[in-house]
Amino acid sequence: MQIILSTLANSLSLVIAASLIDQIRLPNSLLALILIGLAIAIANFLIKPILKILSFPIIILTFGIFSFFISMSLLWSIDQLFIGITINGFIPLVATTALIGIANIIFCHK
Repeated sequence: MQIILSTLANSLSLVIAASLIDQIRLPNSLLALILIGLAIAIANFLIKPILKILSFPIIILTFGIFSFFISMSLLWSIDQLFIGITINGFIPLVATTALIGIANIIFCHK
């Protein structure tokens, strides 16, 4: 159930980010958008905890800010892997990562 909520939150936040920021392009297909949201959810559930464990000393030294850069790098990786999504620029990447993080906090955490 958690992965479904996260997928929907990620897809919704991508749509919101694309409507607010001109440098973000999303696929026209709803299925492709849901698959991208699922890829973000899987990356957050499987890859992100491993990266956080490996970079724990850096996260402590930066008072947790490095966790945001881990999320940004995962979103950038998904941007590179999927043809349908395009995020042009650093600021749109930061804003999209923040929107996805806020959506996951609101919809997925108890």
